Amino acid sequence: MVTSTWVYTPKSGTINKQIELAEKFAEIWKKYGAKEVNLYALSGAQMGNLAFTARFENAAAWGSAWDAVNQDEDFSEIYKSLEELGFNWVSHITARQLM
Repeated sequence: MVTSTWVYTPKSGTINKQIELAEKFAEIWKKYGAKEVNLYALSGAQMGNLAFTARFENAAAWGSAWDAVNQDEDFSEIYKSLEELGFNWVSHITARQLM
């Protein structure tokens, strides 16, 4: 399994809209092969940040989905809505499950 995680800091007071947009993002990622998609509220050193994750069967499936999502017009529109809300990227991590 391969999991791709995007960590970001949302603008204060926008959590409900963030969840709504994450649900739309999830539909698109699933359309292109994501097996599981989640939005997490982080704690500890990352308190106040959100993590959006998409999980795939393997790296090839992730790469194929990544290419497709970047060409998807609906994804671009949803991303514009996210930008309008205001947020700061923290990191992007892609991890391959070993066991």
